[in-house]
Amino acid sequence: MKYGKIIILVGLVASIAACGDVGPTGPEGSQGAIGTQGEQGEAGPQGLPGSPGTPGTEGTQGEDGKDGDICAIPSDTIIMQYEWTQAEAYRHSCINRADSEYEDCILSSQVNYHDCVEQTGADGAGDGGCFDMADENYADCNDYWQQDENSCHNWYAKRVNKIPLRVCGIRIFDNSNGGLPLDENGGIASMMVVEEDFDGDGISNWIEFWMGYNPCTPHSFGLCIDDADLDYDADGIPNGDDEFPLCNTDDPGEYVIDCV
Repeated sequence: MKYGKIIILVGLVASIAACGDVGPTGPEGSQGAIGTQGEQGEAGPQGLPGSPGTPGTEGTQGEDGKDGDICAIPSDTIIMQYEWTQAEAYRHSCINRADSEYEDCILSSQVNYHDCVEQTGADGAGDGGCFDMADENYADCNDYWQQDENSCHNWYAKRVNKIPLRVCGIRIFDNSNGGLPLDENGGIASMMVVEEDFDGDGISNWIEFWMGYNPCTPHSFGLCIDDADLDYDADGIPNGDDEFPLCNTDDPGEYVIDCV
């Protein structure tokens, strides 16, 4: 029983101590050091690529550096075609007038011949009579007509020479002598055609002129059309491969058209 009393006494002392006053709080401890930074996490997966933007439309460049429709007829072509048409109309009018004057001349010669025969009765040839007079009159009529027609053609040649010469510095006809060239008899001679191909499309300048094309550019009707690929006389042969692209009797019969 001796050990049991000792245990009870110890427990009683502990209980009394527990019920005593609490002592003062000790000073706050200092803050601990900051810990080391953790490792960086792995990068997340790459996002999906964005949809591509709509491409812009490419602008078109017009003939000779001008903006606009590339298939439009160049202004130079329109100008030359108009002036050529005017010159052609004048030439036809001039020739028609020369033909009319020739017919009047022949008719007058015939009247004079018949009047001469009625008045003199001398209608034989070689005696200086009415027949010889009429023959001389006919010859004069032919000379006048030839001079008139040559004048028409040469006016026309000089006129159309100025058109491409002004636009791109080329000549269709040769008038290098200045003025109207003369033949060996002193009469007016036709101007010579210049066999050149200024724009290199395989069609000579004067052929392009007759077709109403533009000898200054291989694209008379716009950049999308080559003059050499067209077929003016509709014979199945492109202009660039046709030895004579104007309408002619050698063209195949199935391609006969009313050429101007």
